[in-house]
Amino acid sequence: MEILYLCPDNDLADLFFRGWKNAFEALGHSVTRRVATTPGLGRWLSNHPVDLIFTHSGEGVQALEPKQLNQKKIKLIVGALPANSFRASFDPHTPLAPEGELEIMAQVDQCVVWSQHEPFLFPFFYQAYLEREIPLVYLPYAADLTQLQPLQFQEKPPLDFLFIGKLSHRKRGNLALLDQLLPQLETGRVQIYGDELWSQRYPAYVQKTDGGFSHEVGFCRTAISPNLHSHRQKKRMIQVNNRTFDIPLYGGFQLTDHPLSAKFFGPEEICIGSTKELFMEQFFFYLTRPELRKQQIEAARERLCLDHSYFNRLATLFEVLGVNEPIYYQQKLIRPTLFECDPDQFNPPGHPFTWAIEHRSFEFLRRVRGLSGR
Repeated sequence: MEILYLCPDNDLADLFFRGWKNAFEALGHSVTRRVATTPGLGRWLSNHPVDLIFTHSGEGVQALEPKQLNQKKIKLIVGALPANSFRASFDPHTPLAPEGELEIMAQVDQCVVWSQHEPFLFPFFYQAYLEREIPLVYLPYAADLTQLQPLQFQEKPPLDFLFIGKLSHRKRGNLALLDQLLPQLETGRVQIYGDELWSQRYPAYVQKTDGGFSHEVGFCRTAISPNLHSHRQKKRMIQVNNRTFDIPLYGGFQLTDHPLSAKFFGPEEICIGSTKELFMEQFFFYLTRPELRKQQIEAARERLCLDHSYFNRLATLFEVLGVNEPIYYQQKLIRPTLFECDPDQFNPPGHPFTWAIEHRSFEFLRRVRGLSGR
């Protein structure tokens, strides 16, 4: 297939583009990247063979003409943003889908949208897609198996603690933990790459990127790579982040604070410290037990290969689009991953219904409870 990938030119878009691109190309497809705001997209589509367009909400849908896509029988895959009559989103970092996007998607004959947020949230936050009967698929983040290398485990790695990311997004609920944990570690064995808040609060540990830094290498040379989530992600059980899959992919030992991670990995594949006390206990327990760290990394990588790669996610999208094309990678058949776990299994008491009551959203409560008759 000829794939057109529409996305802006920035680091975050580059991160996810690489994963999808590598998966498509490993399957023998050709990928062309364009910025949707570049003039003449319709003319370009008229002059080039395209079988599938992959984009994200707010990054290219509004530049598309449904009639043109239907005439050329182009399939459309869109990473969705919330859209609902309440104009409600999860947090300030997740905007709503731009006005008019859903009308375009609804007119495309072969269209599927997906979200990495938990499915029990769909009837409320993604209500508008369901009302327009736009196929909506649950796709968690994934690992880029084309980057999987033989494990290079070090019993005595040079670092004890490595974190890459913004503290401002996850300061609520994590500062007390970090204030207690970091002073107990040797300064030279801690590396943090992040925003200004890290520099202000923990200046002794923050590193400056020099262009040669690679988190792919960093994870495998670190004893423990904490995976800290935002307060909303944990309290509302919204999602796990992409580090959940990237850390084991690159040979790192992951200690996460998000109980939802148990949906994707078994107890022998991931370490979860959902409270400050448990996180601290787990950190120092595994810090001195390299053999247990190695076992977990190996098990987590096996799980990635089986269930949590971009190939698994593509298999799901192809199935919904009716693409009758089995996905093989390294001579192994890749199937869509089924997520049959009951969300209540991972929710703290009162969630998500307490949230609905707190926000006076009785409609959300009715739909999640299955009382709407739909």
